[in-house]
Amino acid sequence: MIVYATGFHASEFLTPMRVVGRDGEELHDRWNGDARAYLGMAVPGFPNFFCMYGPNTNLVANGSIIFFSECEVQYVLSAIKLLLETGHRAVDVRSDVHDAYNVEVDAQNDRMAWGAASVHTWYRNANGRISQNWPFTLLEFWQRTRELNPDDYEIS
Repeated sequence: MIVYATGFHASEFLTPMRVVGRDGEELHDRWNGDARAYLGMAVPGFPNFFCMYGPNTNLVANGSIIFFSECEVQYVLSAIKLLLETGHRAVDVRSDVHDAYNVEVDAQNDRMAWGAASVHTWYRNANGRISQNWPFTLLEFWQRTRELNPDDYEIS
């Protein structure tokens, strides 16, 4: 039996939606085929926008995607709570925080079996970057997403 799996575009996050951020920038133009988000959820220049099951939030063999989703919901709720309690209108992840986080994720993914240069899997996007997988433990994701850290964001 030969099975052809066509149309599988795991690295095309949020397709075919059109997401427009501050100053009219379109998210897919920003990503240009290389989706990245802080904690897999927040992208600089897109205030109050949070992805669920975004870049680098897939699990290979170390847990439950339902647990991940629950952590993400808790994180988004903490952002909403912050805005309601402070009277502010927007949270926008800082670029330096976003970029440092993605350097860390890329470095750890490179240390995993799926990140080895000789391994060719659907986890890699067209640029060769592992854009799918969370390379740390579930405990670490829970710790990082228990509550939004206001220092990581521009709040206005």
